Amino acid sequence: GRANSTLVESLISNTSVERPNKTKTQRNVVIALAVSLISGLVSGTLYGFGRYSRDLKDTLMLTQYQIERFGILLDTGNYIGHPITGLVYDRLGPRISCLSAAVIVFCAYGMIQLGVIRHITAHWIFDTSFFFVGLGSGLGYIAALGSTTKNFQSS
Repeated sequence: GRANSTLVESLISNTSVERPNKTKTQRNVVIALAVSLISGLVSGTLYGFGRYSRDLKDTLMLTQYQIERFGILLDTGNYIGHPITGLVYDRLGPRISCLSAAVIVFCAYGMIQLGVIRHITAHWIFDTSFFFVGLGSGLGYIAALGSTTKNFQSS
């Protein structure tokens, strides 16, 4: 009586355990990979700086030194920011990291665009904005790399 009842209960409880839906898991991995690729491509805008730096220089009547400083700040934000962005990724995960990266890059490029449209001569705004474009791009790299590495680990 009691032994059979316990056996039946354990069988019922074992069969009612939900198993992960393999199709849903595969779909999530594909979505994460797609977002990682897009993030990597968008974060690659750092390397496009040379394409618009001349126009920026002419429009704002900047010196070559000032333009070079903006490029250096892009790289500085990207590489110096890696410890910070790694910490953000470890603490908050890939979703928050990716969204944060998108917001940072969008706002920083928005400030640059606003500076160009209004012909702002306060170069600290551009310096700060270019630094944050680099920082946001670095966070995007870390989020893309971290989530892709986690999703495609060998078992």
